[in-house]
Amino acid sequence: MIKTSNFIRMTKIKLTTSLLFLAVLFGGCSFIGNTFQYKRKTKDFVESLLHENYDKSISLMDTAGRNVNTGAIKSSLVNLHNIIKNNFGDKLDYTFESATKRFSTTDSNNTPAGETEVEIQISNKTDFGVVKMLYNDKTLKINSFDVLSIKEPIPGMVGFWIFGLITLCVLAFNIYMIVRVKRSSLKKKWLQYLFIVFLNAPTITYSLVNGLSLSIFEIQFMFGISCSFMGYLNSIFAFGIPVGSLYVLSKLRKATKETTDTELPGQDERIKDDSKSPTSSEPEKGVD
Repeated sequence: MIKTSNFIRMTKIKLTTSLLFLAVLFGGCSFIGNTFQYKRKTKDFVESLLHENYDKSISLMDTAGRNVNTGAIKSSLVNLHNIIKNNFGDKLDYTFESATKRFSTTDSNNTPAGETEVEIQISNKTDFGVVKMLYNDKTLKINSFDVLSIKEPIPGMVGFWIFGLITLCVLAFNIYMIVRVKRSSLKKKWLQYLFIVFLNAPTITYSLVNGLSLSIFEIQFMFGISCSFMGYLNSIFAFGIPVGSLYVLSKLRKATKETTDTELPGQDERIKDDSKSPTSSEPEKGVD
């Protein structure tokens, strides 16, 4: 009877865990699926603004069930049209930057329930900016639209990619050290792996817009590097100084040296024994 009740309890736990996993999985897939539409809808909205097709812009906004003043909305859209056209012109490229839901103990920092905050980069040949929108998760229509106070010249990419090569070298070194540990005779190899993977600090970051920075207390996990390519503003390479790999490398060298020192005395004794034994080249002394 006890075994049956334990079996039922374990079955319920497994079923609950599986259902929770599926809920998170499908919820995440739904969120990811929506992000693919945000860029397209944002582009349609901005393009209709630039071409002064304000009726189309309003149709992309979430106005259902609201007592809205169409004239006031059009007036706001005219202001947005002027801001975008005066700063960036009317031939723009669009790059998806982020889609986030913020949760905070401070209500003002929370993303409104049922909405997603989306940032899209707009750019011409010389400058870029960012527009921010709140999308209704159910209708996928725009609840609010804003042009952030960002107008930056498009940065050069040479230094960014050079720093990226350095970041890849750190990754290669950490992977090399994992292979060294696997082939070594060190004890508690799992602990050495943890040192290599997680002990990477301080962090050096290169932002495409802001340049180099050093974070002394920031640790880079997962082989010591991170990167992002979400528009110019959020494009970064970062790596942590591979302290863990350097520590493990010193242990490997110490172990190799101890092994060598242990083998040498035996070789010296064999050399001494060989020198004491008579050689065939020495003449035998005769007996008178």
